[in-house]
Amino acid sequence: MADTRLISFTSAGQDYAVPISAVREVLRVDRVESVPGSRPPLEGIVIYRENQILPVFSLPQVLGESTEVKGNFVVVVEIEGHTLGFRIERIGGVADYPSAEEIEEYTGTLNAVPGAIDGSWKSGRGTLLLLQLERALGDYIA
Repeated sequence: MADTRLISFTSAGQDYAVPISAVREVLRVDRVESVPGSRPPLEGIVIYRENQILPVFSLPQVLGESTEVKGNFVVVVEIEGHTLGFRIERIGGVADYPSAEEIEEYTGTLNAVPGAIDGSWKSGRGTLLLLQLERALGDYIA
C-alpha cells in the first residue's frame, strides 16, 4: 500500500515533504562533526543511538544548491538498509498525501537527480516539494 501521509519540513528556507514512513525520527543536535577529507554533500557525522555513527548530508547540496543549512534538527531516514540523516531548520507538520490533480510538475531551479522531486504541492503551509529520498540520496549510500 502506498504512503498516505506526509511529513513536511524546512531546509535552507525551502519547504519539502516526504512520506512519513520514510522517517525514523527527528533528532535535536548541538553540532554535526566534520569528517576530514569528506566532500559535500556530506556535512559530517553525529553519534546516534548507543555510539552508532550517523552520516549527515546537506539536503540542499544533494539537490544541487550550495546553500548552507543552519538548523539544529536532523531527520533520520533509512534507505535501502542504510541509516542516514539530513539537517533541517524546522518540522512543518503531517498532512495527507495530495491527489494527483493537486501535484504540479516541478519547474524550479534545483539541479536534482531525475526523479528526486516528484512535483510541488500547494498546501495550507505553502508550496512543498515532494521528495523521493531513495532517488535523491541513493547515490550517496554505498
